[in-house]
Amino acid sequence: MEKAAYVLFLASLVISPLVFGAMHPWAYTLMSLLIFIGAVLLLPGRIVREAGRDGFFLKIPDTGLNFFFIAFLLLLIFQLVPLPEAMVDFLSPQRVKVAKVSLSGFATNTPSQNGGWLSFCVYQHPVRMSLIRFFTYGIFFYGLVLVLNSRQRIETTVLLVLVLCCFETVYGLAQTYSESGHILWYAKSGYRRDVTGTYINRNHLAGLLEMGLLTAAAYAASLARYEKARFKGLLKKENIKSRILAGLSGGAAPGKRLLILFCGIIIGIGLIFTASRGGMIAGAGGLLCMGLIFVFRRTQRRKGIILLSLFLVTAGYAVYIGAEYPMGRFNYFDQSFENRNRYALKTMNMYQDYPVTGIGLGNFEYVYPGYQAAKDSKRYIRFAHNDWAQFLTETGTMGLVLLMAGMTFFLLRTLRLWLKRHDPFALGLGTLVPALSGAMAIHSYSDFNLHIPANFLMLTGLTACSSAALHLHCRGGRENRVNRWHCLPLKFSGTVLLFLMVGTIIWCAAGAICHFSAETLCPTVPNSTFNIDRQPSFENIKKAISQDGLNARYRQKLARALMVARDDHAAEGNYQENRIRVKEIIAALQGAILLNPCETENYIRLAREYTYMWQEPDYRGKWLPAADRAMESAAYFIGEKDPHQHVELGHYWNMRAGHFWLLKKQRDAAMEKAQLHYQKALTLDPNNREMAGEIEGQRLKTGDRK
Repeated sequence: MEKAAYVLFLASLVISPLVFGAMHPWAYTLMSLLIFIGAVLLLPGRIVREAGRDGFFLKIPDTGLNFFFIAFLLLLIFQLVPLPEAMVDFLSPQRVKVAKVSLSGFATNTPSQNGGWLSFCVYQHPVRMSLIRFFTYGIFFYGLVLVLNSRQRIETTVLLVLVLCCFETVYGLAQTYSESGHILWYAKSGYRRDVTGTYINRNHLAGLLEMGLLTAAAYAASLARYEKARFKGLLKKENIKSRILAGLSGGAAPGKRLLILFCGIIIGIGLIFTASRGGMIAGAGGLLCMGLIFVFRRTQRRKGIILLSLFLVTAGYAVYIGAEYPMGRFNYFDQSFENRNRYALKTMNMYQDYPVTGIGLGNFEYVYPGYQAAKDSKRYIRFAHNDWAQFLTETGTMGLVLLMAGMTFFLLRTLRLWLKRHDPFALGLGTLVPALSGAMAIHSYSDFNLHIPANFLMLTGLTACSSAALHLHCRGGRENRVNRWHCLPLKFSGTVLLFLMVGTIIWCAAGAICHFSAETLCPTVPNSTFNIDRQPSFENIKKAISQDGLNARYRQKLARALMVARDDHAAEGNYQENRIRVKEIIAALQGAILLNPCETENYIRLAREYTYMWQEPDYRGKWLPAADRAMESAAYFIGEKDPHQHVELGHYWNMRAGHFWLLKKQRDAAMEKAQLHYQKALTLDPNNREMAGEIEGQRLKTGDRK
């Protein structure tokens, strides 16, 4: 079972980058299921007997990340679980304010209006998916640490990673300079001059290759030199040519080191030709970090020559074959930094509203439009391009403190163990953890590599390889593990933990499958590699809702489909039939708002649907005031992202200003709101003549009414 689990873990590690970085539902679901199956296969082997102790025990490794892993899972659960409103208001008053604003436009009662309980996260669905993914990475790390119990397995994993990175480089170069315009079967829509490999974004490939470059350097440093006693006479008698041939033909360390050095050069060339400035800087920073670690230990200083050679040869060869374009991108560094710095500053504005618990891990793309700068009004920004700022905003101060404490403890423990080891294999690969941490910390300042499933999985896998090598003790031809272990008796604590682990694996696997199944019926996640119908049928939308009820966009799509059906049959049906359809639309939109209160479009559509109830006897007393409140909620969340939404709000208030049964003060207030939104739309998109003509037409109608 252990060998089968090892094969499954390797399969997930290799397949994930090859399928577009596992960014799409079918790819990251496959990745997760492979890991879950491997974890289940390992569980029986964790139940052991201890010498001198009665009964069975659950044996789990103490990796230095145990506390962080459990604590961060609890933090995500804390964000998800509904709590009394008073408690939420104490820690996150903005969350309560958002909930009240979102519910104020409802014309009908809802369960949440009467319950008085809220979760800290703004929108539960992305937090649940983040929890599943984080648990997947954690289980993968622990599973890989367990199965990497020999030097052969560690080396096989490392070599497989290097081969994968070399393939990505060669494939990416061939793809770019042959001008094929395709990534596997997918036609590239951008980055045509840049090497992207099997990734869609060059920066994501750069993240993979910088990890591969550091792995090559660490592995080359881990290979032992000739044993002096064995080769002393041979080296004196033979010339340089004979030494090289002996090394290459005999598979001795110098020959293997030369091969790894060659792989590192190939990977380094690929990194440069991705034209990712952040990737190049992060890769150089990681090499510097690794070199400094070797310098601080006198017996390892010579290995710095390998790192220097790797860096200089890669850079020199890239310049020789023509790296003008990728290096030339640094000429635009200031402009790119200005844009990303603006995203980060707006992200920090979000943090100031949710400083303690955050908005919920994965919620950035839903909350950010309300804070988005007017300069970016035509852009849809899914990530902050700064993982530090985004993580702080999504998890709050609690999450950042937990992350820094956990990583600091793990790094200090790793370095302390590294200073005690003398085996070259452990010393070389043992430097990979701090080098990877330094590189990803640098790259995360300008990109979002840690949101790419394949790259986070690779970071986790290489960290497990480094940790396993550092804990592998070789003496007298025998290999022993020097890990610390937690042995919990199955009588109570072990059984509880075992059931929790099995239950969480089942829950996460079921959640991943349900999410994938729902996305095949009603796609809401970007999935450009498969040609899936973006306008599914009623039946498929309802099935998707039944399988993944926390996804607000399924209900949003249901409302749109109902609107189309209503409009198509409006002339055919009588008022009562249309009234039923309108109420179904209202229910769908209210359901979407309950799940995700930050989608401005839902409030605008909801207000419009309320106005379709104009034949109801309580229209002026119930439905029209609810429409006003819904539009006010829309104005609260709208921000400066979409000028067309401001136009829709302007049209609505312009219509309300024409209701002559209102007091003059109310009509003037409505007209003032209309002019405010019209002016905002024109400010955000001043060159849109069609929109300007539409606004002018509405203003003329207002003048006629006056």
